[in-house]
Amino acid sequence: MLERWRWPSEQALLLLTSFQTGTYPHAYLLTGPDGTGKRVLAKIYAQALMCEALPERRPCGVCPSCLRVDHDSHPDITVIKPGEDPDSKSRVITVFQAREAAKTLSRKAFYGGSKVLIIHHADRTRHEAQNALLKTLEEPVGGCVFFLTADRRTSLLPTVRSRCVWVPVPPLDVAEASRVLVSHGMDARRADEAARYAHGAVGSALRYAEEVEPIARRTRGALAGIRSYGDLPASAKQLSGIYDEVKDPQERAIRAERILETMESLVRDALERLDAPQPAPDERLSLIDRIGRASTRTLLAMLDAVGDARRRLGMFISFTSIIDALVYAWLEETDNAAGGRDQVS
Repeated sequence: MLERWRWPSEQALLLLTSFQTGTYPHAYLLTGPDGTGKRVLAKIYAQALMCEALPERRPCGVCPSCLRVDHDSHPDITVIKPGEDPDSKSRVITVFQAREAAKTLSRKAFYGGSKVLIIHHADRTRHEAQNALLKTLEEPVGGCVFFLTADRRTSLLPTVRSRCVWVPVPPLDVAEASRVLVSHGMDARRADEAARYAHGAVGSALRYAEEVEPIARRTRGALAGIRSYGDLPASAKQLSGIYDEVKDPQERAIRAERILETMESLVRDALERLDAPQPAPDERLSLIDRIGRASTRTLLAMLDAVGDARRRLGMFISFTSIIDALVYAWLEETDNAAGGRDQVS
């Protein structure tokens, strides 16, 4: 794990050193955008605490304790996350989970050393559950260490935040994130695309490559087939088909957003390249190729059209109607530019 990890901040690396020397507080709050590696970092810290190697080599990643942590099978590490309460259908951490975790921590460590509680998505913990955890944080059983991960620090109660050492986990810059993805075996082109899509958040980039990229590729393919208004019905049908082939409402909502995200990213990428010389608009090109030649005014109008489509998603309008209107608006904007009616750059 460590050989492919890029430390998100100097503070995060210094904290590892404190675990190696044995001088550390008992509670930590790791915060940053989704996909920045908070879970990985919490696991690395847990390995450092449990590792059987010499202090300066912790975590070694190969001793029995490190392997147990890596395989999520260490008996002295408890992990809780939203949606695991058998009596609750909500996607939050409940009072029941908090109390069960406290009971587990009160028992003697199986291996006689530290005990660790990792709380993922701690910002999705009900306030009453946070209050239940507070007593455990205030009066920890000897040898207990807490790692809370959260996208938003302010979603936690001030009393909980004040008892934790705050460890920001920001995204990497895009170039560094791309290098990390290549180290995971991704080819350079895909790595660069995924890193840009995820704005440097490696976890999100990996998810993009596995889950989002196939939808993005099909979306770009449908747009590449549009050269005139006569092509709109077939291409819009392809885009609607990506949505219609799944039946679960939640999965459909995700797919609709993925299609819009892909279209939006095409325009934003074109905006970032505006400083470079741009060829003249050409109405003979496909819609996707026209984006690369569009002016600032045209690209901003296309972004507005995506925003309108997002708003309509929540208005019980069929996705087919929404996507039809969006691709028509895009083609109209680029046609206006190719016809000389867009002179603002």
